Amino acid sequence: MFAGLPDSAGPIPPEGLAAHARVAEALGTPGLGDVLLEALAQVVPVDEVVAFTWAAPGRPPTIVASAGIGGRAPRRAAAYGSRYFALDPVMQAFGTLGTAAPLLAARVDAAEIADLEYRQACYREPGFVEKVSVAGRTARGWTVLSAFRRAPRGPVADAEFGRLTATGPLLLPLLAKQAELAAPAVCLGDTRLARIEARLIACFPGLAARERAVCARMLVGMTAEAIALDLGISSSSVVTYRRRAYAKMGVCSGFEIVARLFD
Repeated sequence: MFAGLPDSAGPIPPEGLAAHARVAEALGTPGLGDVLLEALAQVVPVDEVVAFTWAAPGRPPTIVASAGIGGRAPRRAAAYGSRYFALDPVMQAFGTLGTAAPLLAARVDAAEIADLEYRQACYREPGFVEKVSVAGRTARGWTVLSAFRRAPRGPVADAEFGRLTATGPLLLPLLAKQAELAAPAVCLGDTRLARIEARLIACFPGLAARERAVCARMLVGMTAEAIALDLGISSSSVVTYRRRAYAKMGVCSGFEIVARLFD
């Protein structure tokens, strides 16, 4: 299931180079997850992707991007990042690797997931039969890119696995960079968000809870993609909640909200 990057990984396919270019252009944008899925699907047909960074055992991963057919990928990514990551054979294997192998690849069949709840939520319910993960070590920990296949496509063939493991290492540094771009907002923590939400309640009591949560995260600098992952909703829902909130508050930008909150 888990090993160093296989020697059978072929040369980087042209689609892999194109994927690198597309993902690089999308760094820092709300649509990174969708671009990642579309670009990787040109290399090998896949139905969902999730990328995350992971610093150390016992700590949850930080979701960097996710996208999938059906629009529920952010919810699955959020559930994985908060509850199921410790049950993933890939994550469990990291603890035994020490300092070996800076690049690693894994194939996880749905049947290998021992925990029934995790298997149901992240494999059976969306219809995934297999996950392929490519992971790279950095000074801050691991960056991991996982791609999922649904039953109609069947498991990933050996040649496809080679294409994914040849392309994955190209994308990992970009995904690590995306994590760095989002880090300032993540490091602010729940305390500052709670203070901003309290101000929003006092100044704009008509906001719904989700509208308030979106605005608070926007005000600390989180992108729509980061907000979506944090709240377990889609990027389009983030835009909808923000639009509704603006209308209720009578503002057109975050700057106007700040002026109203702290005037």
